[in-house]
Amino acid sequence: MRNFFVFSVIYLLAAVGILTMLHDDLPQVVTAAVVSTSAMMSAFASLGRAVVIPLIIVLLAMLAVPALRRHLSEIGLALLGSIVLQVAFSLIKTSIPLLVPFYADTSLAALDTWMHAGNDPWAMLHDSSVAVSPLWAERIYTLYWVYPALLFPLFLVVADQNEARRRRYLLLYAASWVVIGNLVALAGSSVGPVYYDALLGGDRFAALSGALDSSGIADSRIGALQSLLWQARQTGGIQLGTGISAFPSMHVAIAAIVGLYMAERSRWLILPGLVCVLSVLHLSVFTGYHYAVDGYASVLLIGLGAWALRRYPQQKLAQLASAPFRLSGAAPELRAASQRRD
Repeated sequence: MRNFFVFSVIYLLAAVGILTMLHDDLPQVVTAAVVSTSAMMSAFASLGRAVVIPLIIVLLAMLAVPALRRHLSEIGLALLGSIVLQVAFSLIKTSIPLLVPFYADTSLAALDTWMHAGNDPWAMLHDSSVAVSPLWAERIYTLYWVYPALLFPLFLVVADQNEARRRRYLLLYAASWVVIGNLVALAGSSVGPVYYDALLGGDRFAALSGALDSSGIADSRIGALQSLLWQARQTGGIQLGTGISAFPSMHVAIAAIVGLYMAERSRWLILPGLVCVLSVLHLSVFTGYHYAVDGYASVLLIGLGAWALRRYPQQKLAQLASAPFRLSGAAPELRAASQRRD
């Protein structure tokens, strides 16, 4: 886990470097980000308590288990690494429209319609789905999803003794945020159906707004968060946990990682894992955050990544996973060798 922590710190330094290039007065930008982030978190305090309080209870319970106390350093590094990674990801995500202005929505919307025989996927779900409770939608999409998104490395430390599998999934998890959440998101810079008309004008998704109103989603925390995200985008400021990026879907990517992991752990978990992926994919489209193709791309990329990691030689995979730490640890030896040559 120390390598994961080093990776997260390097990722954060890269994010700060990007912000430095994009903003003339970085200290002022960071100060404004802290203030605006605090205001946003206070608006969703109950959701924050629902994550933090159970986490504290679980960590205290871990301290009472002798076998887990021996892994406290790994547990701490997994938790800190996850937090640092999320901060870095959020900083880069909020910078996407500054690096690559949103441009791909018309193409993604057209592809979505073409792939579904001339129908918009969100309309198909609203027309044919059993009524989706706004309460359960916000719990699954904005609360329960947070646990694996933030704590998956911690889970691997505590619950998986298979070193090879733990290494593979930790690499898949870390790479997904950088590759899918940042690099591919830059290539497909887009806002998603719920913001399409606000960005481009017109009424292409006017019916979606009506569907979200009638379903109760617009009046839920999901609707409130969508409004806050767009306000943050209009002001051009940085708020941790904000940023708009439709293609591809990190919600679905994390659900796909969890689903694959469950299926690998036990055949009895294949069905629950599939339900996990389909539920998040369904809600990502139903709420208007994503085009269906956003989720399809995420599932495909995670599947390809998992396949590649399984085929990659385990010894080389171990070397790859330990590369950041080995490089930092090798620096004194390289300096000493250079001095001997001199």
